[in-house]
Amino acid sequence: MILPNATRKAKAARQRHITILERRQTMAKTPSKDVSGHQPDQSPSLGSGATGQTADVALTGSAKIYAGKAGLDGVLSGLALSPECQTGDVVTVSATGTSHDFAVLRRRWIVGATGNRLEITLDYPVRGR
Repeated sequence: MILPNATRKAKAARQRHITILERRQTMAKTPSKDVSGHQPDQSPSLGSGATGQTADVALTGSAKIYAGKAGLDGVLSGLALSPECQTGDVVTVSATGTSHDFAVLRRRWIVGATGNRLEITLDYPVRGR
């Protein structure tokens, strides 16, 4: 039996609505504490190879421009970040009576014949906050 157009459209609309609700429920679930986002045989790099050392600081282009305008060049060049800084962390630099927020964009291990060092790249402006 062929259904009228209105009935067929209503069934299709109902199915789309159900699909949307299922996606919302899936996306609303909080991640499990047991799942870290890394492969089972991997763990996040917490800087254990750089214990006792400070990480080098690099700036993105936009962060360099902002730091230059705000007069933070000297402060950021002498910044001693801990190796425990993770991607997504916010670093607040207080200088000249105001605070300036930078985001940790990337962590990079630089390995050479003389040893290894950690470089942390800061970005401005902080996004997704």
